[in-house]
Amino acid sequence: MKAGDRLGNKYRLLRQLGAGAMGVVWEALHEITQRRVAIKLLTKPSDDLRHRLLREARICGAIAHRNVIEIHDTGETPEGEPYLVMQLLSGETLAELLRRKRRLAQPLAARIGRDIARALTAAHAVNVIHRDLKPANVFLHQEAGVDGLVVKVLDFGVAKNLEANESLVTAVGGAVGSPAYMSPEALRGARDLDARTDIWSLGVVLFEMLAGTRPFQGGGQELLIRIATGKIPRVSESLRHVEPAFDDVVAMCLERDRAKRIASAAVVERLLQAYVGPEEGSRIHVGLAERAMALPVSAPVSQLGKEPTKPITGPRGTALMIDARVVLAQAQRSTPPPSPPPPSMQHVARPVEPSSIAPASKKRRRPSMLGLAVSALVAFGVGVAVILGLAR
Repeated sequence: MKAGDRLGNKYRLLRQLGAGAMGVVWEALHEITQRRVAIKLLTKPSDDLRHRLLREARICGAIAHRNVIEIHDTGETPEGEPYLVMQLLSGETLAELLRRKRRLAQPLAARIGRDIARALTAAHAVNVIHRDLKPANVFLHQEAGVDGLVVKVLDFGVAKNLEANESLVTAVGGAVGSPAYMSPEALRGARDLDARTDIWSLGVVLFEMLAGTRPFQGGGQELLIRIATGKIPRVSESLRHVEPAFDDVVAMCLERDRAKRIASAAVVERLLQAYVGPEEGSRIHVGLAERAMALPVSAPVSQLGKEPTKPITGPRGTALMIDARVVLAQAQRSTPPPSPPPPSMQHVARPVEPSSIAPASKKRRRPSMLGLAVSALVAFGVGVAVILGLAR
């Protein structure tokens, strides 16, 4: 297809935004409403890709949240090529921002993480888990009429509806996603995945934003073993001045035992909100409640509910007596447990100003022994070929 062609008798193609092995993305104009949109067109539509495209349309339509990419329409060309009509985004992905900046200031990382958590909360509320959360699937969008940037979570093509008894297997063993960001249970190909698999992925993204590197390095067998049995690093090992309680939030997302992991994205949102604040030169106007705060972790988990023994000073000298683990316990009690289990978009590339994320809408050690490597691989039931086959 070429610029000027029409799709579905209502979309006129304006310019090609990007192309890949399986398709292209166009900027187009809806001739009736005059709204500019992005159209993802699959030029080699296998049954799996066609299924993923329709899945993404259904899921995003069900979620309908400010921090999730908007899907407007679907269709098919006369040649049988399916397409997806979606919100036209302007800006860059979080992956691109991290390539330019390497690591982000804590208030900015918290703001982006909080908004990702809001998107996940909305998805989990309709029993959908994303399963492929990573910086490349987080877009920092400059929305018309909005002072700042809006975080958009993209690519729900491999998401799973926990109520639909559906499956999407892209490699032997049943593991779906991008290995470096996948939870241990997802790498095992577990069939009882729940919202906590997205919490792990969010923890990896938070770690990368703060430390400038992913917690687990390597590829193939090496990466698998590190996620399965290796030491789980803390942000504070790479970043000296990270707030101790912020460090704890990331660590609680990266609990290998999912029974110990933060169970709800809404809890992560509440914990990260305490660190959201304006940076120097920020264009965002936020209230006192959104100013940067520091949360001391002064009590072990076994002493939840006890007051911190040493308050610290917040903005404008305000004494803060908040304990992150107390907030966690309170939020977990008020948040229902997760329900039991019953091609990423190209964009208009324009670097963004890291200090201008928009405020929320008012609506709402590598193992040294061969035996360890073998046992880890047996326990996970996923071979080197699986991991290599999943890499995007």
